Order: sequence, then structure tokens, then C-alpha cells
Amino acid sequence: MVTLALKNTLLELGIQEYDKVVSLLQKDYSCTLEDCYENPEYLRNILKDLFGDSYPDILSSLSENMKNILSQPSVKDFLQVLST
Repeated sequence: MVTLALKNTLLELGIQEYDKVVSLLQKDYSCTLEDCYENPEYLRNILKDLFGDSYPDILSSLSENMKNILSQPSVKDFLQVLST
């Protein structure tokens, strides 16, 4: 569910942005979008580098897309890492 919410959030930014994030995850960390659940710091680093000042807006959108699963402790932990 987290990966689906993450993918939807990135696609809301645009297909080119989604492709760029996926490409950088593979290039910089040899991982996929699905791997970000276990390593949210990878995603945080990529998103902060790519989107800078817009990063908080992306987190807000991601939280909105995850509202149905936010009560799960592991999801809260994931978002906490992204927020640092």
C-alpha cells in the first residue's frame, strides 16, 4: 500500500518526475521504489535534491495519499524518516 501511495504521489507530479526519481534510485542506491519502504532515507535524499523547497508539499501529498493506512506504526515510521 505504501508503494502504491508513493507511486501515485510521484505520478501526480508528472510522468517525467516519476521516471527521474525511479532512475535516480536505481543509479544512486541500486534500489527500486518498493525498496524505499525499507530505506526511506534513499527516497528522502532523492526527493530533497530534485524538488528542494517543494519537498514539504510532496510529503503533504504523500501523507494525504496514505491517510487510510497512517494508523499503522510502520507507515508512521516511514513518514517520520521522510520528515527529517
